[in-house]
Amino acid sequence: MNKLACWMAFAAIVSLGGCGRSELVGERDDVPAVDVPLDDGPDVDVPGGCRANSDCRVEPTLPVCDVGTGRCVECVTTSDCGPGLQCASNRCVVSASCNGGPACSADTTCCREGCVSPRFDRNNCGACGRACSPAQTCDGGVCVNTPGCPLGCAPGSACCGDACVDVTNNPTSCGACGNTCNHGETCDQGRCVASPLCGGVMCPGGTTCCGDVCTDVSANSANCGACGITCGAGQTCAAGRCLTVRCRDASACAMGQGCCANTCIDVANNPTNCGACGVVCGPGQRCAGGMCVGGGCAGGCRAGQACCGDACVDVLNDPRNCGACGNACPAGVCARGVCAGGCGGGPSCPAGS
Repeated sequence: MNKLACWMAFAAIVSLGGCGRSELVGERDDVPAVDVPLDDGPDVDVPGGCRANSDCRVEPTLPVCDVGTGRCVECVTTSDCGPGLQCASNRCVVSASCNGGPACSADTTCCREGCVSPRFDRNNCGACGRACSPAQTCDGGVCVNTPGCPLGCAPGSACCGDACVDVTNNPTSCGACGNTCNHGETCDQGRCVASPLCGGVMCPGGTTCCGDVCTDVSANSANCGACGITCGAGQTCAAGRCLTVRCRDASACAMGQGCCANTCIDVANNPTNCGACGVVCGPGQRCAGGMCVGGGCAGGCRAGQACCGDACVDVLNDPRNCGACGNACPAGVCARGVCAGGCGGGPSCPAGS
């Protein structure tokens, strides 16, 4: 009976004590107590033991799972610790070195780049990895906006105010900040030089030299938006764009335009409606200011006229050059550049028709 009683007592100790427990419920003189030492290391028990770091969310200071023991700890390897620390006995402790090099001084911190001053380092301002923006500097561990250009400017540029400016071709900061070129000058390689002349004259502001003529490309149908861009038939140039504008009379059109075939036309520069609707400039001529110029008529022709051969002709009323040079009216009547009289502008209709 004594041997059987001993075995029963031992079974009671194992079932009631469990792992890591030294307390006993009841006590027998003939059964020796069994002591299991408690672990005093930095860890937290998870029911059933942890298997991954996600199981260690109960205690923020112990975020790593030691799979071998099933406990949540501060670290398992040094990579679990921050810069300048290493893992020893599941605790992050100050390392005796910085990234394998000498230990950092009291006023510096060990970051990925090595020992840095978090009070003034722009890439580690206040803490490792906290970088300031390009327009900021680190002052006392805080990123602050700084006037000027803290990162400097590219070659050929200067810091004007708070921005980098290309002083090689800027007419308001030519060669240096605030150095403004005079009217009629451009900035070339940091020097103010005289602008090239256009047909012997200097173009006023808002115009462009097209060929040898100062042209307002915002409203010129032959040079709309830029030199050489010609608007199509029935289009006009407005704000540098070719547009089609319908009309009944000239009152619906912008200044300097005429209503030709229910379309607003720039009669100041349109070679097929030069100065007025239907006025076609002669061969070798162009329309400028509502006048056909060039060709065989020196000095150009007045508005409503075209250079036919070497003479200016009123193509609005000339039956031999009605609307254009050489366009003869069969009935001999030309009105506003259109043949009239007769039968539809042609010869007289036969009797009874």
